[in-house]
Amino acid sequence: MRSSRTLRAEGLPSKALLAFGVLAAALLYAANATDLRPECASATIIDDADRSMNFQYPGNIEEQFAISSRCDDPDAESSNTNLTFPTWYRFKTQEGLDTFLPMGYFPPIVRCKTHALAYLLSGQQLPTNRETKSMRLCFYWWTSDCLCGERSIQVTHCDHYYVWQSFDPQCCVVAFCYENRTCDPETYWNGTTCASCAPSCGQGFFESQGCNVTHNRVCTACHE
Repeated sequence: MRSSRTLRAEGLPSKALLAFGVLAAALLYAANATDLRPECASATIIDDADRSMNFQYPGNIEEQFAISSRCDDPDAESSNTNLTFPTWYRFKTQEGLDTFLPMGYFPPIVRCKTHALAYLLSGQQLPTNRETKSMRLCFYWWTSDCLCGERSIQVTHCDHYYVWQSFDPQCCVVAFCYENRTCDPETYWNGTTCASCAPSCGQGFFESQGCNVTHNRVCTACHE
């Protein structure tokens, strides 16, 4: 003989069971989101097209050099930065995809309205598991791999994107610019390449938030 509890569970309408599943998933997602560091939610988004390292003025290198004057040193006489210091920032492309500072290679010079672009030195790994870590950074110029000397920058992992904390570079003409290498919501940046999230969402679910901290897709039950 089946218990009354079993009978009540079997008597629940499918919509009620589905609603319960959706509520449980929502609560789990909310609890997961609260574990993110506060700067993940408060970071200011930078998506200006001219902050991309792909942006360059027309003309030859001498002409571009003459009119490229972006200086992210707030105390410099020639400063024209639109950043504040220290502030957490999140880079996005014009298409809305998350991106980041160049890492592990020399960025081009005289791009992004400046002369020397910031880049993260090779031999480092971006933080994981929602951690914040200090990373080594330089500004690249054709006469110096590390114009103004090596500096450190704070970087936080926010599940499927990263945020970084601005600092006064005390040097000009240099700037923080984002690279055009991006990962779509189906992938995550593993420090070397865009890697696939796994596993995929099962039948009856849809992907609601790209990759999570363990690089699995965040799935939510579909509504009837």
